[in-house]
Amino acid sequence: MIYKIAVMSDVHANLPALTRVLEDIKKEKCDRVYHIGDAIGIGAFPKETLDVMLKENIIMIMGNHEYYYLTKGFQFPKGTTKGEVDHHKWVRKELGIKYQEAVSKFPVLENDKLVGLNLGFIHYVVDPEGKEPLSFKDVKEDLTETNIDAFFQLEGYDIIFFGHQHHPLLECRGKETGTRYVNPSALGCQRGSFANYSILEINETGFNIRHKEVTYEKDKAVKALDLRKVPAKEYIKKIFYGRT
Repeated sequence: MIYKIAVMSDVHANLPALTRVLEDIKKEKCDRVYHIGDAIGIGAFPKETLDVMLKENIIMIMGNHEYYYLTKGFQFPKGTTKGEVDHHKWVRKELGIKYQEAVSKFPVLENDKLVGLNLGFIHYVVDPEGKEPLSFKDVKEDLTETNIDAFFQLEGYDIIFFGHQHHPLLECRGKETGTRYVNPSALGCQRGSFANYSILEINETGFNIRHKEVTYEKDKAVKALDLRKVPAKEYIKKIFYGRT
């Protein structure tokens, strides 16, 4: 018997992209679906995105944007622009308190075990020296088999899925531990008109990881930024959607 697990990351309130990926996941007949952080923020559909994901019984992991939503007194890092601050305030206002109970239950690290494989699902590496109760380390662009074990410092896993780094699709095996690290890439923040996610297939003889790219109507996501008057919309279009 083959177990199929779909892993998504960084939907970032891009409802059109999420809708297409969930359609594809249903065609794949996956047994479980994980989202490894940052379901909200950036995109124009924070409420609708959470409504869909919670209804679909997706296993949700805590990301920095979920933490921003839950933490009213969050101290933004030095250099954060007014547009970014206004955007986070807008997300919090859009969501209200309705989703706080559900979001507060999202784990930082989720463990699973299937057919003898130990699996870990995390948004990114937690920084124990950060200023906030939950802080993630700065993105490390040069992750390789020689340095990734020391960066994550998570032991006892066969596979670790992580997100946060939006663009690079990364899969490598740690030289010290043999752990396979997989970043399925950001579902909702690609510069092209496609969304990424990964599928883990497991049977009694081993496992296989497939990376999928699903096309969607990106214009809907971009136009919604204007229609909903999303703060920092021009910055979002340029940096996260590749539009000028």
